[in-house]
Amino acid sequence: MTNTNKITEEGKELYEIGLHIVSSLAVEQAQDEFISLKSNLAKHAEVTAEQAPELMQLAYTITKNIDRKNQRFDSAYFGWIKCVATPEAIIDIKEMVDGNTAVLRSIIVKTVENAEDAAIRFAEKEAAEAAENEDSEEGSAKPERSAKAKPSEESKEDTEKPEATVEEKAEVEAEKPKAEKEADLDEKIDELIK
Repeated sequence: MTNTNKITEEGKELYEIGLHIVSSLAVEQAQDEFISLKSNLAKHAEVTAEQAPELMQLAYTITKNIDRKNQRFDSAYFGWIKCVATPEAIIDIKEMVDGNTAVLRSIIVKTVENAEDAAIRFAEKEAAEAAENEDSEEGSAKPERSAKAKPSEESKEDTEKPEATVEEKAEVEAEKPKAEKEADLDEKIDELIK
């Protein structure tokens, strides 16, 4: 993989380009189109990783005007390419991808080398910060209730049990095996993609 320090020193960023290629192409044609896109992209950026396109069902029908005719697609070949490039080069890459009639739709995002680990670290950091905030709130002076305002023992029993605290949720999350964390993260990513 690419060295992160090298990327930032040269003013370059790591990008991921997600592509849906029209399903009207045969599998071999879609693969050829992907290879062609990747080789044209290599003129503007350093390709670091890729996932060849695979046919998938789309969440909704997408209409694209091809040869002055509206065509509807319920499925497409999805693949992605990670590359290191300058922001200026990404503008050229976007124009190239958008100008390709075989591309149904695309997305270009900045990313990190290991996005799954970064997402897990981010969630753990948020949980720790929430626990710190909760601890500081508990430590602050709370106004005492007057005798009239104190709830009776009967009303205490009637109240529902409070939800697990952020700290308890973080402990449960920390105890999960790595594979289970990754599965949870994959589910969240899939929900966001849909």
